[in-house]
Amino acid sequence: METKRLKMILVLNCGSSTLKYTLFDENLKAISSGNVDKIGSQDACIKILDSDNLENNELKDIHNIPDHETAIKIVLDNLLKNAIKEKEDIFAVGHRVVHGGENFTSATIVDEKVKQEIKR
Repeated sequence: METKRLKMILVLNCGSSTLKYTLFDENLKAISSGNVDKIGSQDACIKILDSDNLENNELKDIHNIPDHETAIKIVLDNLLKNAIKEKEDIFAVGHRVVHGGENFTSATIVDEKVKQEIKR
């Protein structure tokens, strides 16, 4: 018997030293959220908000997080422990891009043409 694959959506917002994220279920209900602050330092702070109470139920931890790749790995590891069974449960990933200029003023699928325009 084939099991139904979850269709979660992970939304990211990376800044120069931060990573914010929210994981939504297929009904667009937020089920996990959090942020990593002070990326690039030995005392980066991770805040994870639980699905049962996204406002008040926080797990805080301090880590040495040298870069955004490490921060994303930590977020994914936490999601695997608490919100999803496997990475493939994440159907789509969105990211906030603030350099859309005049050409990108609404949600846009990022393809090679879009990347080139943002780079320009």
